[in-house]
Order: sequence, then C-alpha cells, then structure tokens
Amino acid sequence: SPLKENAQRFVDSLVSIGAPEIVLLHADCHAMVQKMPEYGIDVPFKATHIVEYMRDYFKAHPEKIRPLNRRIAYQRPCASRYSGDIEPALDELFELMGVERVKRAYDRESALCCGGLFSRIDPERIQPTMEKNIRDSVDADAEAMVFLCPLCMTTLAKPAAQAGLKPIFITQLARMALGEIPFPG
Repeated sequence: SPLKENAQRFVDSLVSIGAPEIVLLHADCHAMVQKMPEYGIDVPFKATHIVEYMRDYFKAHPEKIRPLNRRIAYQRPCASRYSGDIEPALDELFELMGVERVKRAYDRESALCCGGLFSRIDPERIQPTMEKNIRDSVDADAEAMVFLCPLCMTTLAKPAAQAGLKPIFITQLARMALGEIPFPG
C-alpha cells in the first residue's frame, strides 16, 4: 500500500543518518515510527520522543534548572493519542521545569484538536471549538499555552495571545527553565 511504501522510505531516510538514537520533535513522526513494527518495518535505531529527551536532560542536569513557577495550559497534539505513554514523561518534565499544568476540561484524553487543518476548510464550523479550547485555558488561570505541535502553535498562538495567554513552544519553555531566555513579560 502507499502508506507502507512511504513509511519504509521515511524509516530508510532516518536510518541513512547513521545514528543509534534519533530524537523526534513532532509527535506525528514519533507515533509513526513507533507503529512501524506493526507494518513489518524494522526500526534499527532508538526513536526518542522530544519530551523524553528533554525530561532526561533535566534529570541529568538539575543544577541548570531555574524553576519557572508558572501555570500553563498544554495543547496536546492530536498525534499524542497514539503515544499516550508520553503523558507521564511530560508531567515529569513540567514538574522539573517548575510549571503547573493547570486542570482543564479539554486536556489529556479529552483534549480538543487545535483546528488547524479544518480552519482552512470550514472555519465557521471549527471556530467554536477553537474558542472553547482557549476559554478553557483562560478559565483555568493559565498564564501561557504551551505547544508541542507546530501546526497547533501556528493555529492557536494568535487567539491565545489575544486572550492573554503567552504562546510558547515546548522547547522554548525548556530554554526558559534553563535560564537561557526569559519567560515572556
């Protein structure tokens, strides 16, 4: 099938890097690589999720951490439904960073899609969902909305900022917790 053929090409491209471990930033890529054995495709390298990589780095270098003491809403990417095992690592990473993942109606297994793909196809239909997602974060007293997915950030950064939430990509949040860049003012 086309999926299997393209999946094999994707894995072959990663194999050509020649690394024993590859850190995958995008949840879609990580989920795809994790599913390859189900398609009979060998993955001869360790595929590490960016959240696991950052968590392990923070655990190995506690002296570098500058706890942020901030309340954040996390926008869970749709692809995370295929890698639910990352949630405990994410919670641990947030704890190491000194951020509180606020309790929301639309988080974890109940997370709403950012609406990115649908916002171009049927904006009137997806807009109420996007607004519920942002309102949920504001109502939970979050200071920022943290993103793992580039599409989620592109889609929700502007409405989040307009609602008073600081849009932050997760790798930026890690740099803030390491004192490399400031938390937005």
